[in-house]
Amino acid sequence: MLQAFTQTGFTADITTEDNRINTSVASSQIRFLVKFINDIDGSIAYAYPNLILGIKPRYTSMNFIWFSTPNMFIGGINLLPAGHWKYEVYEVSWIGAVVVGTGTAPVTEIDVLPIANTNGIIEGIVTKGILNLTEKVGTEQVQYLEHEQAASTNYVYYGTPVTSFPNVYSLGFDGVDDFVTMGDADIFTPNSSGANRGFSMSFWVKVPSIGQKIISKNYTFSGGSRHYEYKVSTDFNGKLNFNLFSSDTDANNIVLRLDTALTFDTWHHIALSWNLGITNADLIGYQDGVKYSVADGNATWGISGTFTTVTNTVNPLEMGKVDGNFGNIFLDEVSIFDNALTVLDVASIYNNGLPTDLFTMPYLLGWWRNGDVLGAAVYPKITDDSTNSNDGTMTNMDSGDIVADAP
Repeated sequence: MLQAFTQTGFTADITTEDNRINTSVASSQIRFLVKFINDIDGSIAYAYPNLILGIKPRYTSMNFIWFSTPNMFIGGINLLPAGHWKYEVYEVSWIGAVVVGTGTAPVTEIDVLPIANTNGIIEGIVTKGILNLTEKVGTEQVQYLEHEQAASTNYVYYGTPVTSFPNVYSLGFDGVDDFVTMGDADIFTPNSSGANRGFSMSFWVKVPSIGQKIISKNYTFSGGSRHYEYKVSTDFNGKLNFNLFSSDTDANNIVLRLDTALTFDTWHHIALSWNLGITNADLIGYQDGVKYSVADGNATWGISGTFTTVTNTVNPLEMGKVDGNFGNIFLDEVSIFDNALTVLDVASIYNNGLPTDLFTMPYLLGWWRNGDVLGAAVYPKITDDSTNSNDGTMTNMDSGDIVADAP
């Protein structure tokens, strides 16, 4: 996490070299366009560093300066309000002389300039993270009071610690008709990028009984038929099942079952990681940080029909609803990824049983915190806290379904 103050410049050492995109040009031909996004009001600012202080084997040391009137081309920023800002760093390359200015340097990540050696080209995103911007002046300042010395023994009372990642709320689904829809976005289909990195999901769930419906992109009726991609549920033994469907038919499917039943009325973390292969070694599950696979002897795998790839369909991604049926569950911190999560990735997400910030996780496609941080005030929108902004909509639910019950 970067640290800075309002009305003040700052220096940032940002990982860039590990993820260099255009390696055909020298580092001297590369600059970085930084996009800042405020967590409170959604405001966006762009800037190129005013100085590159050094390029190390893994990172670049960049400097930004404070300008009351921002100038993105010389690193002049005036980020307001204070608080948490997300940042994204985009690699920009030049073939000829590097001139960071109007008409020669892209001003956003989607800006395409006329082809010329002196015009910069956006190569893509190389890293992202969080900037904690502290107020330098303002009404938020704390007033300190001086008290007389106590006449007797002083005691220190410890309250609940303040965490840097508050997780207070989750969604409660009634099992009758409650669900959340994130709509049908192409990126929700495994390997929609075509990069062949895999597909994964992570979530926290609490179930009161067997046979619960959790997450799906499946079973929509359109054009005279049902459509199939994937679904997650618990079976009538209380064990978690992950089904993948090929070629838009339920006749072609792979299923992984984790052989340890979920404990009722207890929060569990689940992660599912698929490398796009079709053997029993290619689909891995994790339950509360423990790896589940056929090789580990604690998972059951099956395949039917002819499985090739999951087809992009009209199915929306939904929470609390599978095959037209509804789950009586609590669900929190749902995320999906365009890669196969590793053991270390899952350990980081599980975080010894404490949900953590996922924003900087590579290849994050969607992240729904299910009520945090504002609670009932977010109703009916469940914000996608990834950079893709595919917000969910609470359906047949009310603000009371955002509950103060979280892992």
